[in-house]
Amino acid sequence: TVALGMYLYKEEIIKKVQSHKKSKHQFLNTIIKYIFKYIPLLGLISTFIVLLVLKSRASWLASLIGSVVLLELKYHFLKKSFYKVRTPAKRTIITIVALLLLIITFYNLYSYKKTSSDGRIFIWKITSEIIVDYPIFGVGFDRYIAHYMNYQAEYLSEKGETSELSIADNIYYAFNEAMQFISENGLIGFLILLIVVYFLFRNENYAPIN
Repeated sequence: TVALGMYLYKEEIIKKVQSHKKSKHQFLNTIIKYIFKYIPLLGLISTFIVLLVLKSRASWLASLIGSVVLLELKYHFLKKSFYKVRTPAKRTIITIVALLLLIITFYNLYSYKKTSSDGRIFIWKITSEIIVDYPIFGVGFDRYIAHYMNYQAEYLSEKGETSELSIADNIYYAFNEAMQFISENGLIGFLILLIVVYFLFRNENYAPIN
């Protein structure tokens, strides 16, 4: 995603870097131009090859969403396409088709490695129980591991012999950053995080341009 962003905005980045350097040497400006023009392209090709080799659904999904967001910010193709459709009926049809495509995509991703998907869902189910029991302050920073295994053991003890027994494992992470953060730091910690992020973006938006 970083490589794609740098490639899409390479012209703006090159101008910005060259203006900061304030160099009149044509050779240096040419070097800067080629670095920011071809290094991101090399990164994109390398990332594509790695994604094919890894066969990781989370990596595919993250790359796809990040790429769509960056392309939309650059070219506004979704916004333009949506506004070209003026009648409410056509907009409704397009929305329904888009939702169906999303459902099919997520179902295929789920079916691609069903056992792994079921394992993730099981982990999130146990993690949600931790959040319910410690909603305000959480279990403490970096204390997820210690509590998860106890909750998993208690859950399996209550349920007995179930299909979930085969997917239970020694877990170190929730495989969901938001859920793990809330389980460790509670809603108070999550609220503080949102406030910090808000002010970071707010300061960035109002930062003076030199």
